[in-house]
Amino acid sequence: MYHDNFELMLANSWVRDGRVVLDINNFLSKVKEWNFSSFGHISGKKRLLLARLKEIKKKLDQYPLEFLLNLKKQLSLDLKEVLSQKASLWQQKIPCKWASPLIGGGRIV
Repeated sequence: MYHDNFELMLANSWVRDGRVVLDINNFLSKVKEWNFSSFGHISGKKRLLLARLKEIKKKLDQYPLEFLLNLKKQLSLDLKEVLSQKASLWQQKIPCKWASPLIGGGRIV
């Protein structure tokens, strides 16, 4: 998944004054802020959507209303988007995990 603002955030997080360790630390801090501001609390959204879908499925067994069917369809689409965001977040975290020992001067941080 590609996010339009990622390249701008990346460009703004590098000072380019030769202090690579500071640039990496600045980038890691900014990317965490950017992830939360761009995607919000993904795990919380996922839990809420799953809970709502569970309740709607129960109600549909009792009351097969078109409104509930449409709501289930929309929430399922929302859940698909949240899962895609979560996958994107994990793809972004992987390079940060291998970079962490490098930031600590060779120590495992």
